Amino acid sequence: MLSAQNVAVCDAVNHGLVFNRRGQAELRVYPLYSVPVPHLFASMRRCPISLLPLLALLFLPPAYATSDPGVQADFAQFENHFRLTLEQEGVPGGAYAIVRDGRIVQAGSFGVRAADEAPPVTVDTVFRIASVSKTFAAQLTGMLVHEGHLSWEDGVTGFLPDFQLGQPEQARALQIHHLLGQSTGIVPNAYDNLLNASQSLDQIVPRFREIEPMCQPGRCYTYQNVLFALVGVAIEQRTERSYDELVNERLFQPLAMRDASTGMAGYLAAENRAVPHVKRRLSWRPTQVNENYYRVSPAAGVNASAIDLGHWLIAQMGHHPDVVAPALVEEITEKRIRT
Repeated sequence: MLSAQNVAVCDAVNHGLVFNRRGQAELRVYPLYSVPVPHLFASMRRCPISLLPLLALLFLPPAYATSDPGVQADFAQFENHFRLTLEQEGVPGGAYAIVRDGRIVQAGSFGVRAADEAPPVTVDTVFRIASVSKTFAAQLTGMLVHEGHLSWEDGVTGFLPDFQLGQPEQARALQIHHLLGQSTGIVPNAYDNLLNASQSLDQIVPRFREIEPMCQPGRCYTYQNVLFALVGVAIEQRTERSYDELVNERLFQPLAMRDASTGMAGYLAAENRAVPHVKRRLSWRPTQVNENYYRVSPAAGVNASAIDLGHWLIAQMGHHPDVVAPALVEEITEKRIRT
């Protein structure tokens, strides 16, 4: 961001769905590939795979006709390259979806949901999408701003009166758009270590009084998870609804994201789910999922399949204006700060 979905796609800077001025999804890999097909193969070779199993999402430019033999050959080439990339990296499994003209025109999967186990990955397998969750938080916040529940300029201390930083005046200057736009001016990834130590948001937030800012809010890009999640506190206070309920009601359900959910309970409720892995020596091994980053739901709490994220991409490209207004997408992806 850059901006509000930048405002959250702030992660799009690191992970996920980023849309350029031509409406194309540009590649930002970790849990998600998102790129026009003609540029896909070189892009995949340049980008690291770090979150496994792998989920991929692509945008097919309008000039492509899916019945054209050349396009079918592209699909086959991509499927083969996708499979080979996973095999070369030792990734146990992955899924992808390709979108064109408001619909999913191709989807596929490869491998298994957990290394050394039989259940296969399918296009409906649920993945933890980690920081791509931030795109949903930005969208929901923008909707509530346009409905008058919130303002981009609402101060953090307005909904967290006891919130403090090492410089009190900076705490008072911090606003919602700084949280979503990753421009709080606080050292990057502040207190992620405490999330990893299983501390709750209520336990972590008071510790910010110990931090001296790096710059004034809005002046520098400093990626956050804990601070980003404070937008959920603002949403819940102003709407008197839970953040997770609103994401489900306002986004998942109307966009037919049938396997999408939030939280660890939602993840565990999905029988067809991909298992997290860690790299040990030269191979990826299954590990136990934990509650840690689910505690900051706006920042990292969404679970979804490749098909679900295909529907999300379709909405972001303007094909569900009744749910996701194109003017709002334009607003929240406006560039705001250099990353």
